[in-house]
Amino acid sequence: VGKSTLSDFLVEYVLGRKIAMKSGSHPLVSGYNKSLMGKLLVVFEELPTFSKSEWEGVSAQLKEMITGTMYNYNDKYEKMITCPNLNNYIINTNVSAIQHNEGRRYCILDLSNVHKQDHVYFHALRQTCFNNAVGEAFFCFMNEIDLHGFYSQNLPETKAKNEAIINRLDSSYV
Repeated sequence: VGKSTLSDFLVEYVLGRKIAMKSGSHPLVSGYNKSLMGKLLVVFEELPTFSKSEWEGVSAQLKEMITGTMYNYNDKYEKMITCPNLNNYIINTNVSAIQHNEGRRYCILDLSNVHKQDHVYFHALRQTCFNNAVGEAFFCFMNEIDLHGFYSQNLPETKAKNEAIINRLDSSYV
C-alpha cells in the first residue's frame, strides 16, 4: 500500500539524513542506540513480531523513548550519554508487531489499498515528487499550519485504532 512512501520522502527530501533516519529494530533490542541521538525523526521499518516477553522489554523501551524528555544514548565501548530527547517516531510495519497498541501512545492510521502493488503509480509519484523542490515546498507548507490549541496526546480515532482496541479485548467483551 506504499506505507513507507511518506516516511522515505520526509527523511530524504524534507528533513534530510542529518536529522532524520530509518532503522530496523536494532536500537530497540540491543541497547546500542547512539545512532538515534540528535534525530528529529526516526523511522522504524518493518519491526518483527516479538514474543510476549520480548515485547515487554521493547514496549518499555518505546515508552521511555516516546515520553521521556531526556534519554540515555549508548554505543559499544563508549560511556553512556544523557541528552535531551528530540526524537519523533514512525513505525512502518505490515504485521501486528505493536502489542498493547490501544492508542494511548501510538497513532494508528488507516491506509488505502487503492494503489496496493501499483508499481507504476508509486514509481511516477517518486519520479514527480521526490526531489528537493517539492521537499522544500512541503516543509514551508507544514510551517504555515496554525498549531494554536494543538495537543499532541489527542490522537485521532481511526478504524485501524478501533480494530486494534477490539483485538486486545477479552473475548467476553466482544
